[in-house]
Amino acid sequence: MIVGRIDGTKYVVFFYGCDDKGANCNNIQFLASWGGYKVSTDVINKWNSSKRFGTAYLDKDGDPALSMSVNLSFGVNKKNFEDTFEWWVTALKGYKETVLKADAEKSP
Repeated sequence: MIVGRIDGTKYVVFFYGCDDKGANCNNIQFLASWGGYKVSTDVINKWNSSKRFGTAYLDKDGDPALSMSVNLSFGVNKKNFEDTFEWWVTALKGYKETVLKADAEKSP
């Protein structure tokens, strides 16, 4: 697992399908979640129906979350991974600006 921050937002990267030494993983997943927001399933569904990158959901505690899975099977070069990371940054920023903002706008 790797932990990072983008514009103050903490996210993690999970590694899957790795060998017994923790190398040669065949996929990863970016994940961020936010406590203290009350986002409706309508807002979550709107995000998912209009975005290709970054899947929105409510986690087990009802907090809004965003994840993005990446297939690494058969190799990924540096340029491709940098582009994938930029898609994560774009999705994360867009999620904060739309999904989390929807909660802030309805609060008194």
